[in-house]
Amino acid sequence: MSAGIFFRWTRPCAWSARRGVVPFWPIPSNINMTTRSSADCWTIACLWDWKGWSASIPAIPPGMGLGVIQLNVGLVVNFAKKWRRSEKLDAILYEGALWVILAGIILTVFKSGAGKPVLIVGVVSLFYGATRGAKGFGGKALAVVACVYNEVTGWFGDILSYSRIMALMLAGCVIAQVFNTIGAITGNIFLFILIFLFGHTLNFLLNLLSCFVHDLRLQCLEYFKKFYEDGGKPFNPLRINAKYYDIAK
Repeated sequence: MSAGIFFRWTRPCAWSARRGVVPFWPIPSNINMTTRSSADCWTIACLWDWKGWSASIPAIPPGMGLGVIQLNVGLVVNFAKKWRRSEKLDAILYEGALWVILAGIILTVFKSGAGKPVLIVGVVSLFYGATRGAKGFGGKALAVVACVYNEVTGWFGDILSYSRIMALMLAGCVIAQVFNTIGAITGNIFLFILIFLFGHTLNFLLNLLSCFVHDLRLQCLEYFKKFYEDGGKPFNPLRINAKYYDIAK
């Protein structure tokens, strides 16, 4: 929780005016804020030039990195499930091909000579696995198009969705700055403390709720779809499902 404020015993001088310093008590209109002849008073220096958004930007790469790691854990789980069901070739041509593509991308980013060959092998393996069950040239062509669309847009959207971690940080910082500014505008230390405590408590509670909701979404939507298969019996608590029936006329 970013307060974005600092206290200082100072004079309401040119230093204060340039930095947007607002006194806790109103200053009479006949006092010049640009001079040093005014009486000392407690002031709050509000960081009007605070750049909370720029401080949140560095959280994007780590957030997406965590997304890549978690999604690959889902692929490992699905690979193990297919392997146990004796679907070894499907596991190799899908999950295995995606891992080869990921390795090729990493090698290409680091300007390794083996990056492009590895990437090509992964793409060819993925296309072969997607077209293995299709019939005819048209069916195989549609399978390739569907594979490209689903994998590129799907993985891009899933990884980009983890940038919401940065969005939560940014939202909390901006809300904190807004309450700091509102409290400083009053020009009263007691009102400022009340607004400060109320605003930051509310901001903290909202962030707790947001962390739960958004983490749950990442788990159930982006992560589970990599390996989860629904099953079991439908939940019908009010449905009559007796083995024997007595027919009454």
